[in-house]
Amino acid sequence: MLEKLIILAVGWLLGLLAPVIVEKVKAERETNAVIAAIKNELNEVAYRLVLAAYNTAMHLGTVDRDFLKWVQDSITLYKGSETKENIAKLIEMKLSLAPEQLTAITASEAAQGIRSLVLVKFAVPFVDARVSAFHSLISIVQVQLLSVRADVRLLDDLVDQSRTYFNLTFGKLEEDNHTAVVENLRGVYVQYAKRCRIAADRIHRLQGIL
Repeated sequence: MLEKLIILAVGWLLGLLAPVIVEKVKAERETNAVIAAIKNELNEVAYRLVLAAYNTAMHLGTVDRDFLKWVQDSITLYKGSETKENIAKLIEMKLSLAPEQLTAITASEAAQGIRSLVLVKFAVPFVDARVSAFHSLISIVQVQLLSVRADVRLLDDLVDQSRTYFNLTFGKLEEDNHTAVVENLRGVYVQYAKRCRIAADRIHRLQGIL
């Protein structure tokens, strides 16, 4: 009799716990799926951020050996479908140059006119759409994901500023005003390259803990 009661009690308990266990397993699977999708999106965005930083620095003529090493290391972290062999070979070639050769090629690649540079915007649609699901992630990941979103918005603002200054360069301005506009435009480009690098580094660190 006692054994039957124990069996019945265990069965009743399992009946109560089963839905909880099923929901927990389901929640873990959903969280893992969200993390995988976020990692994939951020992987692509980080790669494009690195390329944008490189392209901007190249036009500004600010590429140096330390920056090239950063680009090389960052490209290595990219695991997506985009072809990276050509840019990887280019960076490797530049790193093999003597200091004076690198300085010369950097100068030759710098944009003849700063207005020729077009900045690109970035987006993290999946991350944006899943903000409500962040609560299932550890706090440090939540904070870093929100920071990535802030980085993207800041870059968008810089792109808008660059377009405003770019359009002003075609206006009828006094020489001093025109010079000031061009200097402001260049300043925006410098900040854009800097923020691209900051955002890419943040994503790479975040991917290490996801």
